[in-house]
Amino acid sequence: MRAVPAASALTSELAAAVADRQRAVRQRAQITAQRQQYLIDVEVRATRRALLRLVHRRDGPDAFCDPDFLACADRPTLYQAILQTAVTAGGADRADLQLYDRSAAALRLVAQHGFTAEFLTFFATVDTSTPTACAAAMSTRRPVVVHDITFSPVFAGQPTLEPLLAAGSRAVTSYPLITRGELFGVLSFHYRRPQLPHHSTGLISWSAAQAITYVS
Repeated sequence: MRAVPAASALTSELAAAVADRQRAVRQRAQITAQRQQYLIDVEVRATRRALLRLVHRRDGPDAFCDPDFLACADRPTLYQAILQTAVTAGGADRADLQLYDRSAAALRLVAQHGFTAEFLTFFATVDTSTPTACAAAMSTRRPVVVHDITFSPVFAGQPTLEPLLAAGSRAVTSYPLITRGELFGVLSFHYRRPQLPHHSTGLISWSAAQAITYVS
């Protein structure tokens, strides 16, 4: 005659079965959520590409201020549109965008075009004591033009000179992004060769300040 399982054994088996069932339900929910997030990410990337194409087609110093673009753009898309315009309409070889962190009184790099990982790590955060054009622009609230960093008092003998040269930046112009007297960040245009900034950089920077305020 077969032995009847003890009540405790049945209880343990039932608990294990319930736990297995709950685990399977959680796994299915996780897989479903991952699939949904993947589809959302695909749609977001496609939307961003379409919006950036819109800016590229306009190809002007304030192209990213298009109302149709701003109505749909999120912050990362706007940042990339600003940098794209800095290169296409502003004649820059590279560009970076920093936002002002009021609590730290520092600039934090949020977007860039054309720079190496080493550059991004070195200049991830810049405060008023950092010898850079962007820090000077943050402090003075005025554009800082450096037509050749190897002859500039901003960089002479400073630890920031070599990282800039290694990144292929020989000239830089940094514009404070200010709206209604409030500093939002700094936009910097970098050039491979010694030169003065393109005539459109001022308008690009002014438009960037307005657009960032709008999307914020």
